[in-house]
Amino acid sequence: MDTSVADSLAIREGKVWLLANSTEHDVAVDMVEAGIPKEDIVLGSHPRYMREYSDYAVG
Repeated sequence: MDTSVADSLAIREGKVWLLANSTEHDVAVDMVEAGIPKEDIVLGSHPRYMREYSDYAVG
């Protein structure tokens, strides 16, 4: 696995929030490959209404 750095991550109420990612790499995929379930990852840089249509947690 290549190394990727997200700009901002937070852990809130047992969920990993990806708050900002200015890289071209999908850091959420790396998190899933590392064993974090999709339902525990929130794409916080997207509005809630968009997160509802993702395979990840809404938050």
